[in-house]
Amino acid sequence: MQPGSKTSYRVTADAPGAKAAAQDDPLLYRFRADQLEWRDGDEANIIAFEGYFRAGKDLNKLWIKSEGEDNEEETESVELQLLYSRAIDASWDLQLGLRLQAKYGIMLTQKWVLYPEIEINWFSEDNDDLEIGSGLSQIEAGLRLRYEITRQIAAYIGIHHERLFGDTENRVDAEGEETSDTQALAGIRFWS
Repeated sequence: MQPGSKTSYRVTADAPGAKAAAQDDPLLYRFRADQLEWRDGDEANIIAFEGYFRAGKDLNKLWIKSEGEDNEEETESVELQLLYSRAIDASWDLQLGLRLQAKYGIMLTQKWVLYPEIEINWFSEDNDDLEIGSGLSQIEAGLRLRYEITRQIAAYIGIHHERLFGDTENRVDAEGEETSDTQALAGIRFWS
């Protein structure tokens, strides 16, 4: 050994099951298109989409959610969310943000599922650029009848209704645009 040189030794020991525990919490990911649909509207036909990508471990995940509508002339709306999610129960995740949306699947048979849904948008302040007034702004309601071809692929038909309220309705009406619309729809749902 050279003068002034230092030798060190490191001893490590794994607790029983430590490697197994690491393998019990693998990196999980999923891409899912909940709605990819064509809507037959009064004024224009619309393509609508809603889906997400999530990746992470069992308790902590990163979510990218997106939804939007595009008619034959312009993109009507697009929403993109980047969220941190923490599992608080086997069936529940806690995510940051505030939005009221409810869906509930009613199993008619093993392959047929009826999905009523409602989405309520409430804004804390006015946004002149987007023609949004504070308070209750919009309610979207729909009913979809889905047939599961396989567990990962399902086709559906349904109806979708949107209506504006309050100051938002007044702003849109002043521009000469419609404040409510009902659409027939057909679409596909898939995930991997």
